[in-house]
Amino acid sequence: MINSRFVKITNDNLENYLKLEDLSRGALIKFRYSDFNVLQYDLDSLDNDWNYGIICDVTCVLVTKADLLLKGLGSGYVKVYDLWIWNITEGGAKEFLGLTSHEIYLVKS
Repeated sequence: MINSRFVKITNDNLENYLKLEDLSRGALIKFRYSDFNVLQYDLDSLDNDWNYGIICDVTCVLVTKADLLLKGLGSGYVKVYDLWIWNITEGGAKEFLGLTSHEIYLVKS
């Protein structure tokens, strides 16, 4: 169960946490695959335990919505954020996390 020690990171609130420096390098997060990814890639939902990581970088790219026009999302640009972390659950390997591919929670102190 998620309690007040954890804050879910989404596209809507990520910039606020970046401004507050809560998501700066060295921040502790917990993460797992999103339900969409589990269904989309036919992953075993029982093997989707929480992992912990330390943020080493946050990158932002402006992506054109031209690819998404067919889906009726309009035109213009959208910011896409990627989190690079050291996965301490898996021995410290550097990994990429996407906000749509993973559930990501900031661990508050």
